[in-house]
Amino acid sequence: MTDKSFQKDMDWAADLEMLASGLAAGLAQAEAIQLVSQRGSPTWSLAFRAVAQKYVQLSNLSVALAESKNRVADFRFDLLAELLIANQQLGGGGLLTTLSQDAQEARLRATSNEDSMSRIRSVVSIAKLGVSSPWIMFILLATREENRQAYFSSTGWAVLAFGFALTLFAWLIIKRTARMPAVARGLAS
Repeated sequence: MTDKSFQKDMDWAADLEMLASGLAAGLAQAEAIQLVSQRGSPTWSLAFRAVAQKYVQLSNLSVALAESKNRVADFRFDLLAELLIANQQLGGGGLLTTLSQDAQEARLRATSNEDSMSRIRSVVSIAKLGVSSPWIMFILLATREENRQAYFSSTGWAVLAFGFALTLFAWLIIKRTARMPAVARGLAS
């Protein structure tokens, strides 16, 4: 996860609140989606525009949401699409509350992910120092002639190759463990 993920979640929260405001003002779901596609965040406007265009073509919001869900391919949009489809087909009165809660959760997810990423960045910075320090020491020791002779012997080359392989292996492990896992799309169809 990156700063882009933080911005995506923050924009998502703002767009959900705009959608909820439109619905609270009396707009139909399709009209509220059209509003968000025009005035929402640049991050998600294409997704909402895709739903609005599909709705114009099909005149069926449930189908437009389902088809757009596959095109957008994001867990946030999957949840919203399923929520709107269920509300349209079954009715009920908790849509605005649920949208507001989803917006709050998106903001919470953004801040907690950003906190995790800053901690990971600090660990990676320390790992960079740990990976580079033996090689800095090697360069300093290689300034003396007797050390250069030891390093550039056949045994010295073997030690340097082993050290390089071990350093590379450690760096690859650090880079792999520093990646945040992608969020699974549980509601994908």
